[in-house]
Amino acid sequence: MRLKPNLGLIGMCCVLSGCTLAVNATRNFSYEAHRFTSELTMAHRCRQWANQRWEEVGRCSSGGKEASRDYEKGFKDGFVDYLLKGGTGCPPPTPPNCYLTHKYETPEGLKAIEDWYAGFKHGSSEAIATGYRQFIVVPLAPLDPPDVPPLLPPPPPVTPSVLPPGGTPVVAPPVKVVEPIPLQPSLPQPRELPPSEPNK
Repeated sequence: MRLKPNLGLIGMCCVLSGCTLAVNATRNFSYEAHRFTSELTMAHRCRQWANQRWEEVGRCSSGGKEASRDYEKGFKDGFVDYLLKGGTGCPPPTPPNCYLTHKYETPEGLKAIEDWYAGFKHGSSEAIATGYRQFIVVPLAPLDPPDVPPLLPPPPPVTPSVLPPGGTPVVAPPVKVVEPIPLQPSLPQPRELPPSEPNK
Protein backbone atom coordinates (compact mmCIF):
# COMPACT_ATOMS: atom_id res chain seq x y z
CA MET A 1 0.00 0.00 0.00
CA ARG A 2 1.19 3.49 -0.85
CA LEU A 3 -0.80 5.10 1.98
CA LYS A 4 1.91 4.68 4.63
CA PRO A 5 4.72 6.37 2.62
CA ASN A 6 2.34 9.24 1.75
CA LEU A 7 1.42 9.74 5.41
CA GLY A 8 5.08 9.68 6.34
CA LEU A 9 5.85 12.30 3.69
CA ILE A 10 3.06 14.54 4.97
CA GLY A 11 4.29 14.14 8.54
CA MET A 12 7.87 15.04 7.53
CA CYS A 13 6.67 18.14 5.69
CA CYS A 14 4.77 19.26 8.78
CA VAL A 15 7.79 18.71 11.04
CA LEU A 16 10.27 20.36 8.68
CA SER A 17 8.10 23.38 7.96
CA GLY A 18 7.72 24.24 11.62
CA CYS A 19 4.73 24.51 13.88
CA THR A 20 3.05 27.29 11.90
CA LEU A 21 1.75 24.96 9.21
CA ALA A 22 0.27 22.57 11.76
CA VAL A 23 -1.34 25.42 13.71
CA ASN A 24 -2.85 26.98 10.56
CA ALA A 25 -4.09 23.63 9.28
CA THR A 26 -5.75 22.87 12.61
CA ARG A 27 -7.36 26.31 12.73
CA ASN A 28 -8.66 26.03 9.15
CA PHE A 29 -9.99 22.54 9.70
CA SER A 30 -11.83 23.49 12.89
CA TYR A 31 -13.28 26.62 11.26
CA GLU A 32 -14.55 24.72 8.22
CA ALA A 33 -15.99 21.96 10.41
CA HIS A 34 -17.80 24.53 12.56
CA ARG A 35 -19.14 26.38 9.49
CA PHE A 36 -20.34 23.14 7.87
CA THR A 37 -22.09 22.06 11.10
CA SER A 38 -23.72 25.48 11.44
CA GLU A 39 -25.02 25.36 7.86
CA LEU A 40 -26.42 21.86 8.39
CA THR A 41 -28.16 22.98 11.58
CA MET A 42 -29.67 25.99 9.82
CA ALA A 43 -30.87 23.88 6.90
CA HIS A 44 -32.43 21.36 9.31
CA ARG A 45 -34.24 24.15 11.18
CA CYS A 46 -35.57 25.63 7.92
CA ARG A 47 -36.77 22.18 6.86
CA GLN A 48 -38.63 21.84 10.19
CA TRP A 49 -40.28 25.24 9.63
CA ALA A 50 -41.28 24.10 6.13
CA ASN A 51 -42.84 20.91 7.54
CA GLN A 52 -44.79 22.89 10.16
CA ARG A 53 -46.04 25.36 7.56
CA TRP A 54 -47.04 22.52 5.26
CA GLU A 55 -49.11 20.97 8.06
CA GLU A 56 -50.84 24.33 8.63
CA VAL A 57 -51.65 25.56 5.12
CA GLY A 58 -50.26 23.22 2.50
CA ARG A 59 -52.50 20.19 2.61
CA CYS A 60 -55.60 21.99 1.34
CA SER A 61 -53.75 24.04 -1.26
CA SER A 62 -55.14 22.35 -4.37
CA GLY A 63 -58.70 23.61 -4.23
CA GLY A 64 -59.72 21.57 -1.20
CA LYS A 65 -58.41 18.24 -2.49
CA GLU A 66 -55.33 16.45 -1.26
CA ALA A 67 -52.12 17.83 -2.78
CA SER A 68 -49.79 15.47 -4.60
CA ARG A 69 -46.47 14.32 -3.17
CA ASP A 70 -44.63 16.36 -5.83
CA TYR A 71 -46.56 19.47 -4.85
CA GLU A 72 -45.54 18.90 -1.22
CA LYS A 73 -41.89 18.43 -2.22
CA GLY A 74 -41.98 21.64 -4.27
CA PHE A 75 -43.63 23.51 -1.41
CA LYS A 76 -40.94 22.54 1.06
CA ASP A 77 -38.14 23.14 -1.44
CA GLY A 78 -39.45 26.63 -2.20
CA PHE A 79 -39.89 27.42 1.48
CA VAL A 80 -36.32 26.39 2.34
CA ASP A 81 -34.88 28.03 -0.79
CA TYR A 82 -36.24 31.44 0.18
CA LEU A 83 -35.13 31.18 3.79
CA LEU A 84 -31.59 29.94 3.13
CA LYS A 85 -30.74 31.63 -0.16
CA GLY A 86 -33.06 34.64 -0.18
CA GLY A 87 -34.65 33.51 -3.41
CA THR A 88 -36.98 35.65 -5.47
CA GLY A 89 -39.96 33.33 -5.04
CA CYS A 90 -39.68 32.07 -8.62
CA PRO A 91 -38.69 28.44 -9.15
CA PRO A 92 -35.39 27.62 -10.87
CA PRO A 93 -35.43 27.10 -14.64
CA THR A 94 -35.02 23.34 -14.24
CA PRO A 95 -36.52 21.05 -11.61
CA PRO A 96 -34.30 18.99 -9.26
CA ASN A 97 -32.19 16.19 -10.72
CA CYS A 98 -34.63 13.52 -9.53
CA TYR A 99 -37.14 14.84 -12.13
CA LEU A 100 -34.64 14.69 -15.00
CA THR A 101 -34.67 10.92 -15.41
CA HIS A 102 -36.42 8.93 -18.16
CA LYS A 103 -39.13 7.99 -15.66
CA TYR A 104 -40.61 11.50 -15.90
CA GLU A 105 -40.68 11.58 -19.71
CA THR A 106 -44.37 10.65 -19.67
CA PRO A 107 -47.61 12.61 -19.28
CA GLU A 108 -47.71 11.64 -15.60
CA GLY A 109 -44.11 12.75 -15.16
CA LEU A 110 -44.86 16.09 -16.81
CA LYS A 111 -47.79 16.56 -14.43
CA ALA A 112 -45.51 15.76 -11.48
CA ILE A 113 -42.98 18.39 -12.61
CA GLU A 114 -45.76 20.96 -13.02
CA ASP A 115 -46.99 20.13 -9.51
CA TRP A 116 -43.46 20.64 -8.18
CA TYR A 117 -43.24 24.07 -9.83
CA ALA A 118 -46.64 25.10 -8.42
CA GLY A 119 -45.69 23.87 -4.96
CA PHE A 120 -42.37 25.73 -5.13
CA LYS A 121 -44.14 29.04 -5.85
CA HIS A 122 -46.62 28.43 -3.06
CA GLY A 123 -43.87 27.50 -0.58
CA SER A 124 -41.82 30.59 -1.43
CA SER A 125 -44.80 32.88 -0.96
CA GLU A 126 -45.56 31.26 2.41
CA ALA A 127 -41.92 31.69 3.49
CA ILE A 128 -42.06 35.39 2.56
CA ALA A 129 -45.27 35.78 4.56
CA THR A 130 -43.82 34.19 7.71
CA GLY A 131 -40.93 36.66 8.02
CA TYR A 132 -38.59 33.90 9.27
CA ARG A 133 -35.74 35.14 7.07
CA GLN A 134 -35.05 38.02 9.46
CA PHE A 135 -33.83 35.43 11.98
CA ILE A 136 -31.30 34.00 9.50
CA VAL A 137 -29.79 37.12 7.95
CA VAL A 138 -27.08 38.71 10.10
CA PRO A 139 -27.91 42.38 10.71
CA LEU A 140 -25.21 44.91 9.85
CA ALA A 141 -24.28 47.92 11.92
CA PRO A 142 -25.93 51.16 10.77
CA LEU A 143 -23.68 53.49 8.83
CA ASP A 144 -24.00 56.71 10.82
CA PRO A 145 -21.82 59.55 9.57
CA PRO A 146 -19.09 60.50 12.06
CA ASP A 147 -19.36 63.76 13.97
CA VAL A 148 -16.86 65.87 12.04
CA PRO A 149 -16.87 69.65 12.40
CA PRO A 150 -17.42 71.47 9.12
CA LEU A 151 -14.30 72.68 7.34
CA LEU A 152 -15.80 76.04 6.38
CA PRO A 153 -18.02 78.27 8.50
CA PRO A 154 -21.66 78.20 7.52
CA PRO A 155 -22.70 80.94 5.07
CA PRO A 156 -24.54 83.96 6.47
CA PRO A 157 -28.31 83.77 6.38
CA VAL A 158 -29.85 85.16 3.23
CA THR A 159 -32.28 88.01 3.82
CA PRO A 160 -35.12 88.41 1.39
CA SER A 161 -34.82 91.37 -0.94
CA VAL A 162 -37.14 94.23 -0.18
CA LEU A 163 -38.42 96.38 -3.01
CA PRO A 164 -38.43 100.13 -2.57
CA PRO A 165 -41.78 101.93 -2.47
CA GLY A 166 -41.66 102.56 -6.23
CA GLY A 167 -41.68 98.85 -6.93
CA THR A 168 -38.51 98.74 -9.03
CA PRO A 169 -35.53 96.84 -7.69
CA VAL A 170 -32.33 98.66 -6.86
CA VAL A 171 -29.51 97.77 -9.22
CA ALA A 172 -26.07 97.58 -7.66
CA PRO A 173 -23.42 99.79 -9.30
CA PRO A 174 -20.99 97.96 -11.55
CA VAL A 175 -17.82 96.76 -9.94
CA LYS A 176 -14.60 98.25 -11.31
CA VAL A 177 -11.92 95.74 -12.10
CA VAL A 178 -8.48 97.00 -11.08
CA GLU A 179 -5.56 95.71 -13.08
CA PRO A 180 -2.72 94.45 -10.89
CA ILE A 181 0.51 96.46 -11.01
CA PRO A 182 3.41 94.33 -12.17
CA LEU A 183 6.24 94.19 -9.67
CA GLN A 184 9.76 94.97 -10.76
CA PRO A 185 12.10 92.19 -9.79
CA SER A 186 14.82 93.43 -7.49
CA LEU A 187 18.25 92.51 -8.74
CA PRO A 188 20.90 91.61 -6.21
CA GLN A 189 23.55 94.30 -5.68
CA PRO A 190 27.11 93.31 -6.59
CA ARG A 191 29.41 92.74 -3.65
CA GLU A 192 32.88 94.12 -3.40
CA LEU A 193 35.57 91.54 -3.21
CA PRO A 194 38.14 91.85 -0.42
CA PRO A 195 41.56 92.94 -1.60
CA SER A 196 43.77 90.04 -2.40
CA GLU A 197 47.08 89.69 -0.60
CA PRO A 198 50.20 89.72 -2.75
CA ASN A 199 52.01 86.44 -3.13
CA LYS A 200 55.23 86.15 -1.15
